[in-house]
Amino acid sequence: MLKEQISGAALDILIQDGLEQWTVSAVADQAGCAKGLVHYHHKTKEQLLCTVADQLARIRAEDRLGALGTGGTEALDDLWSILATTASSGRTRAWLSLLGHSSAPVRGAARLPADYLDRLAAAITEAFGLESVEEPVVRSIDAALDGFELALVRGDEPDRVHEAFHQTWLSVL
Repeated sequence: MLKEQISGAALDILIQDGLEQWTVSAVADQAGCAKGLVHYHHKTKEQLLCTVADQLARIRAEDRLGALGTGGTEALDDLWSILATTASSGRTRAWLSLLGHSSAPVRGAARLPADYLDRLAAAITEAFGLESVEEPVVRSIDAALDGFELALVRGDEPDRVHEAFHQTWLSVL
């Protein structure tokens, strides 16, 4: 239980303050425990960052897949809402900082789960009544979703990004 509390605190700090302000001491303070307990449950700072990166990647995947579960135009509205919320909450910045980390294990842990593209293809197929979605198309859709989030984070006009989102889906479908 404390291990999860620590990793949750570590994720919260990363989202709120960024990687530059992220320290084991700050995590311990946020978790309400001694710094030694952070090291007891997560042997190294890198190990804790890997746990956080994996958590964040899984949240990203599940949020996107969950949004598509509603089907049709409602799925697109839900997916846009997820992208906008993720970008405005700091989670996109946190994820990008982990992808750019100097540690290969941290970067690897920030990648979406191995089965994500297959699950995304199945969710798209189900949501829009398609027979199938080819793997290169699914990769393109996933990259486009990341791109929409990035555009929002860098401050592009949300209405224009939203329009591009819809134009992309019109092209796909």
